[in-house]
Amino acid sequence: DGDGIGDLIEVLAGLRPLEADAPSACEGYDPFADSDLDGLYDCDERIVGTDPSLIDSDGDGAPDRLEVGAGLDYLHPDAELDADGDGVTNGDELQRRSDPRSADATAHLAWGYRYDIDDEGVVEERFAAALDNLGGVEIVGLSSGTTAGLGALEWAPAQASLRWRDPGEGAFGPLVPLSEAVDGELLLPAASWAPLQGEQGRAVTVRLDPAAMPATGVIETVRVTLRARHCLTWTVRNVRLMPTIALDDDDDGRRGLNDVIIYFAQAPEGRIGIPGPFRLAAVPFRFVPPTTREPGDAVVEVFDAEFVRPRIVP
Repeated sequence: DGDGIGDLIEVLAGLRPLEADAPSACEGYDPFADSDLDGLYDCDERIVGTDPSLIDSDGDGAPDRLEVGAGLDYLHPDAELDADGDGVTNGDELQRRSDPRSADATAHLAWGYRYDIDDEGVVEERFAAALDNLGGVEIVGLSSGTTAGLGALEWAPAQASLRWRDPGEGAFGPLVPLSEAVDGELLLPAASWAPLQGEQGRAVTVRLDPAAMPATGVIETVRVTLRARHCLTWTVRNVRLMPTIALDDDDDGRRGLNDVIIYFAQAPEGRIGIPGPFRLAAVPFRFVPPTTREPGDAVVEVFDAEFVRPRIVP
């Protein structure tokens, strides 16, 4: 009915999903705002009693939207309970996309998500600070052998060349002409670099905009930082898409739009029951059976940079 209150919320609250309602709980709220990005409008959350600033109001690790949709208790922690008595906790059933109110094992196997987790161990990542004075140059890659600390880039306009000094070395590497760039990117080796070293050597890759390069020579120091993280790769199988009608505000009348939402919850080590931050990623698909599926790849990769952490702005 376009009143900014989800149909399920209206049914739960005894409102009219086919007629616009204006409950007093929503006065002063943007009807279509979702401050915590959990998929429930702020108005929805005011009506059912959850917190519009928290993805998981009761702190049990299950997002409010999933608990509301599954008929669980979204106001009190129940992720470790077993509503249907099938030996699988409510939280695990939500993660698997099985029904926490039904002990139908056949349906669980047919429709449930399947997870594989690969431990990649500790992964080291290197980052270079943005350049302030050397316009037209952006550092986009650092080899695994690059040293953390203060390095430097030098621009020599007379030779139309750049060179790099690794933080662990006292001398610059060779001047590399901009003409050697491939697809707008240029590899700058350090003084100690040799082709046999490959990725283990010391080198940086820069992206160039020659029109923005300075007219005079520039030497700019660059801070390189090292971060070590313990990384995991999650693979989720049996994710099914649904045929959908076109949105009212879609001028192209595209049917089949789906958003696959990935929730990643974190908790302090050894204290899994303590609520922690959530990160989310939305992966758009278009599915019009029997032939249309966009993207059509059998495996769709979602990278760390695609996740966002909701922040409430006062």
